[in-house]
Amino acid sequence: MKKAYDAIIVGAGHNGLVTSAYLARQGLRVLVCEKRSVIGGAACTEEIIKDFKFSRASYLLSLFRPKIIDDLNLREHGLKYYFRDPSSYTPIKHPINHEQRSLLLSSTDNQFNAQQIAKFSKKDAENFHKYEEWLMKICRAIDELIHSPPPDLAQMSKNNKLSDRLRAYNYSMKLFYNLFQKLGFRGSTDLYQLLTSSASRILDQWFESDVIKATLATDGLIGAMLGPHDRGTGYILLHHVMGGLDGRANAWYYVQGGMGGISDAIASSARAAGVEIRTNCNVDHIDVRNSKVEGIVLDNGEEIKGKIVASNATAYITFQNLLSDDVINSNEELVQLKKHILQMDYTSGTTKINLALSGLPNFLADPNKNPNELQPHHQCTIHMNSESIADLHTAFQQASNGKPSEKPLIEMVLNENLLIRFF
Repeated sequence: MKKAYDAIIVGAGHNGLVTSAYLARQGLRVLVCEKRSVIGGAACTEEIIKDFKFSRASYLLSLFRPKIIDDLNLREHGLKYYFRDPSSYTPIKHPINHEQRSLLLSSTDNQFNAQQIAKFSKKDAENFHKYEEWLMKICRAIDELIHSPPPDLAQMSKNNKLSDRLRAYNYSMKLFYNLFQKLGFRGSTDLYQLLTSSASRILDQWFESDVIKATLATDGLIGAMLGPHDRGTGYILLHHVMGGLDGRANAWYYVQGGMGGISDAIASSARAAGVEIRTNCNVDHIDVRNSKVEGIVLDNGEEIKGKIVASNATAYITFQNLLSDDVINSNEELVQLKKHILQMDYTSGTTKINLALSGLPNFLADPNKNPNELQPHHQCTIHMNSESIADLHTAFQQASNGKPSEKPLIEMVLNENLLIRFF
């Protein structure tokens, strides 16, 4: 039986690695157990086709908080990244005329964006920068909420002392009062609308061109089993502009070496702080005895003692596979919590396909000037079948009916290793 740890993390996904690094920096002895031979979870780089390495799942850096990068000194531990500019490219399969063959948007050049959008709508060209500023104002206002500990709802229970309840209420009121002060009444209603409305409703208020709306709507649909008219997609739209790095708001980056580069940097920082990371270490279950966590048990029967166990697995996997029924049934709150967790809908219409290419894609809308000569539209997120809100809605309906979409929404990114290989 191994020596006891202060904390054991189940899973070496990037969130688990970050947790381990912060705990170790506070002087705790931390162990991370990863089932696979590769760390990083969704943020990993693997050679799944001979001589080609891929970002297996996640593929861009933006929503990872800059504070974590600074706190853990990730740049000193090897993290390198490159600004994505242009930001997006939408080729049009059936152009109306020669001018309207594609839409290319820059991450930095407002004048260029206005020229591109004006091909489809002069009104939209005028509104686009205002739309971005509107979203940025809301994002900056909620930064405090993102970086603050969430209100302790348990402390608000009538079973607690009045002083504890008042302290919890006061903390919550302070957070939301500060948010209201930053946004004002109009901004607060805008935030409410974003949180509760559909992406199509939000975009209809700003734009008239279907190509513009469909291109922007992809940020409200990516990874979600929802259509552009569904409530909740407005929030996803906002969520995807909350990120940024190096002082650039709503900026997205490619990580050198693929997304495994950021996980490797976090792991390096964690190890420097004393964290032990074990791969090929499959946790069978979390060991709980007499309502107290004792550690973990591996699938080979090895017991590892730990005062705290944190699971980097999903809530579903944690409650269904890592905690025994006896542990759950001993606590009515856990019974109810597991009931709600098992009712979560994990339905997804998303599939990620990794391809090894012999050359750069050649788009009919913007043909390559020379074979394998890098063009601006090769360096950004490429949106296929994103020419109208109606197309996006039809694709969602077909997937909801259990059929592959005839024209699925496709987001395509050319892996940076591929570009280095070519150029």
